[in-house]
This record gives sequence, structure tokens and C-alpha cells, in this order.
Amino acid sequence: MSNSDQAATLTARPPIPALAYLLTGCIAVIGSNSLVLGPIAPA
Repeated sequence: MSNSDQAATLTARPPIPALAYLLTGCIAVIGSNSLVLGPIAPA
């Protein structure tokens, strides 16, 4: 019973944190790039 519960939580939980990390990472990269390239880019 505990093994099946553990497997269920392990298979059900990872996608959400992974997506959150990916989203935060993308936002951080885009934000830092815009902050760094903003004053330099002749836009």
C-alpha cells in the first residue's frame, strides 16, 4: 500500500515542479537578457 502510494505520488508530482522551474528559468533568462540588452540594443 505504501509502495503504490509512493509510486503514485512520484509519478504524479514531478511534472508540476519541472514546469514551474522551466517557466521561472525562461522568465529569468528573458528578464536578464532584456535588462542587459535593453540599454545596448538601439530599439
